[in-house]
Amino acid sequence: MSIAMKNCQIPSLLWWLLLSWMWTGSVQAAYTVNAAEGTVTDSVTGLIWDQCSWGQSGACTGTASTHTWSQALGVAVTANGQNYKGHNDWRLPSRTELVALVNYAASNPAIDTIAFPATPANWFWSSTVYEPYPASAWSVNFSNGYTNAFYQSYYFHVRLVRSGQSFSPFDVLAPALSPATQTVTGTVGTVMTATTAFTPTNFSGAVSYTISPALPGGLAINALTGVISGTPTAAQSSTPYTVTATGSTSGSATATVSLTVAQGTQTITFGPAPTPTYAPGGTFSVSAIASSSLTVTYSSQTPGVCTTGGSATITIVTAGPCTIAANQAGNANWTAAPQATQAITIAQASQSGLTATATPNSIAVNGTSTLNTTGGNGTGTVTYAVALGDLCTVSGSTLTGVGAGLCTVTATRAADTNYLAATSSGVSVTVALNPQAPLTVTPSTLSVPADQSVTLSTTGGSGNGTVTHTAVAQPDATVQTANSRTVAAASVLTCGINGNILTPTGGTGRCLVTTTKAADGPYAAATAQSTITVTAASPPSNPIPTLGEWAQRVMLLLMIAAARHGRRLRAGD
Repeated sequence: MSIAMKNCQIPSLLWWLLLSWMWTGSVQAAYTVNAAEGTVTDSVTGLIWDQCSWGQSGACTGTASTHTWSQALGVAVTANGQNYKGHNDWRLPSRTELVALVNYAASNPAIDTIAFPATPANWFWSSTVYEPYPASAWSVNFSNGYTNAFYQSYYFHVRLVRSGQSFSPFDVLAPALSPATQTVTGTVGTVMTATTAFTPTNFSGAVSYTISPALPGGLAINALTGVISGTPTAAQSSTPYTVTATGSTSGSATATVSLTVAQGTQTITFGPAPTPTYAPGGTFSVSAIASSSLTVTYSSQTPGVCTTGGSATITIVTAGPCTIAANQAGNANWTAAPQATQAITIAQASQSGLTATATPNSIAVNGTSTLNTTGGNGTGTVTYAVALGDLCTVSGSTLTGVGAGLCTVTATRAADTNYLAATSSGVSVTVALNPQAPLTVTPSTLSVPADQSVTLSTTGGSGNGTVTHTAVAQPDATVQTANSRTVAAASVLTCGINGNILTPTGGTGRCLVTTTKAADGPYAAATAQSTITVTAASPPSNPIPTLGEWAQRVMLLLMIAAARHGRRLRAGD
């Protein structure tokens, strides 16, 4: 037995008056069938019905399924999630709406079978809860048009309805939501203004809310208030959503929320600018982020300095100012981002070790050496400069010695587009004086008695250097007597020089003469040697004896005479 029968159900007078008006007057239901869509429009109520019972398909073939009352409510949610027959605002009809389909002039089934073919002649659920006993809900029997309330656990058929004029006002106890419609607009990436919380009426028990179809990403419905809020992540044109409120011990009611989500606007932000240094074929990376988190593409506005294939890896062409542009084209949810740029300076590189060379590295005064370099980089002009001393000059790459000593030269390769200037360490060139032409010293004689003079003459040499002479005595340690006896030299030889005059004195021996022509201009000093033999001094011609010499001679004669006289005396004896 049904709950209504157990409680002696008495339909309201208003409800019966409505039925009588609908089926006894001239304003009877007129249906328009949309065969392509599979729906039926009631021109009186404006309601659009599913032509088939739930579970049937096509031309309403197959077996209509049965469901508990809560499952029947869920059928509407399922249908909306599938965009059933091109719509997503299906719901379970109220009791009054469902009764409006009854054709009391027919039975088994009591419905217009042309508009609604293959309708089971059995019970169909409505969304209206039986208020005296909230665990039950109203249903309509399409075998004879009867209505009754049954436990919500019973299994009955389902026919969905959408749009049009609802007969809920005639169901004075039917659940309802306020506001019945809302319109809200959001923007991708921006917190949306939340919808108004619903006010449920004629519900019993706790009320919970669901929505169909599914909301765009980032939005959610509050199951306790029905408020839709959040930050949408997907754009969409105006779309109607059905919010269903369900009481834990009562029926359900729906409201419509029209939701539009506009594309979000995005910006691009570069990270810190890199500080690359030129390297042939070198690369560096940039970093830019779109506020939409979409992928950024890159391009070079200075391809003569840097290039990119669209990625964040930048290839160096030359040193100089490099400008990278970042773009994000947008998509269905985001508009294109304004282009962002980043200015980057690619610094000149230091050159590799520059070395100066000189060939040869030892020259004479007025001689030359060819300068060259190894190492370094770039196309900068190479110049040379004397770094230390004034003993050489440089013209181009030629070094000329101008004075004797050590000359140090450095090389500098000038900066170019890609490289800084570089200067080498010094290269040293030894500059020596030129040798003079052979110098010859010629004595006026190569053998001279002691106390006699020798004139020294020079020829050859170079330049105007002063000529000086020195002499070293090499005396004889012994001498030969007239009778060929060797005796110690009576005196020591000395070799005196005055200008170019050599005068040996004393004993015999040799005078070793060294003649020097001093350095002059590009010429080094030069020397020559000559050896002069010194003999014993010549005795004077016819010398006049001194008194002593006379005495000696007289004494000698007396001795000789005495000796002769003594021999004669002995001979007479």
